[in-house]
Amino acid sequence: MASQGEGQGGIGRLYRVGVAVRDLEASVARIGRLFGLTPTLRFTNPLQSVTCAWLQMGECIFELIQSTSPDGNVARFIEKRGEGLYLVAIEVDDLEAASAVIRERGGEIILPAAAPFAPGGRNNFVHPRSVAGVLVEMVEPPASGAR
Repeated sequence: MASQGEGQGGIGRLYRVGVAVRDLEASVARIGRLFGLTPTLRFTNPLQSVTCAWLQMGECIFELIQSTSPDGNVARFIEKRGEGLYLVAIEVDDLEAASAVIRERGGEIILPAAAPFAPGGRNNFVHPRSVAGVLVEMVEPPASGAR
């Protein structure tokens, strides 16, 4: 659910920070050791050609993302910019309403329609051109509110 200070369209709290990595297992081991964390969820998203590990940090998820395809978005990102911050995800109450608000304000939404979010719920993305070079993912969690 969106939290205090939410914007129009039910745009709420920071949900997740995604980091593009070349080697998921090595990154999980290194970052997990540094911060004393173990993955709370691992999954592959064939629609995005990625495999991911989630490390819970308080109310926010620190996500490590590895491409499963040499020509996937994450692989291209790493080739161009190296490993690092790939996306910031925000939670929204209503994905269509949030997307409409972003469009009305001149933002570019990447997908023509919401996509299934691998752990549940739905998502869409605000193009980095609209957000100072940062890919912003909007996530509408499942109706149960599960994360």
